[in-house]
Amino acid sequence: MTGYLLKVNICVALFYAVYLVLFRHTNRLQLNRAFLLLGLLLSFLAPLIILTSSPIDLPLKILNGNTIMDSLNSGEASGALNDNYFFLSYLYYCGVAISLLITLVSLLKLFRIYLSSDKLGRHHGTLRIHPNIQPFSLQPS
Repeated sequence: MTGYLLKVNICVALFYAVYLVLFRHTNRLQLNRAFLLLGLLLSFLAPLIILTSSPIDLPLKILNGNTIMDSLNSGEASGALNDNYFFLSYLYYCGVAISLLITLVSLLKLFRIYLSSDKLGRHHGTLRIHPNIQPFSLQPS
């Protein structure tokens, strides 16, 4: 019971830290309240989840009837599996690199807009206005 309560306290502390970083200065009270209540509920449910790290033994078949593990032990399919693994890994890392590049370009564009915009207000609610950017609307202009 003590271990469960310790895990709950750690989860509550993590949710509160996320709240302080992301939601502390927002004026959307319903969103703040929903996040805090959901975080409290999940803090009590998260320690009940049991994660195991045992490997799953799947009897995957190859055309000649042997399992993949038998073929790997005999050395028949090791070259093909390594090639497929390398190709899938390469494809995954290319996707990650492209996504990262797109994100960096978008952030750079936002930063340029931020620097070229005019500042309105001097207190907590500072508004920046850019003369060439119109607000989004679904109605045609």
